[in-house]
Amino acid sequence: MAKSAEIIGAVNCVVIKENELIGENTDGKGLVNDLEKNLEHTLQDKEILIIGAGGAARGILKPLLDKNPEKI
Repeated sequence: MAKSAEIIGAVNCVVIKENELIGENTDGKGLVNDLEKNLEHTLQDKEILIIGAGGAARGILKPLLDKNPEKI
């Protein structure tokens, strides 16, 4: 399992690296990319509401926190 997926505690895809199956989580990277690049929103100093507490919520939390929001 990839380190990030291990920390999150959730896997949403499996990739093959050096003939080994590795569980990864791309939820946070995908969400942040969509918000910043496609919708042209900045996350720094923003208030963010996450509804839900499952694997997807865990998957997006760290990448969102890395963008320095005011609060989540």
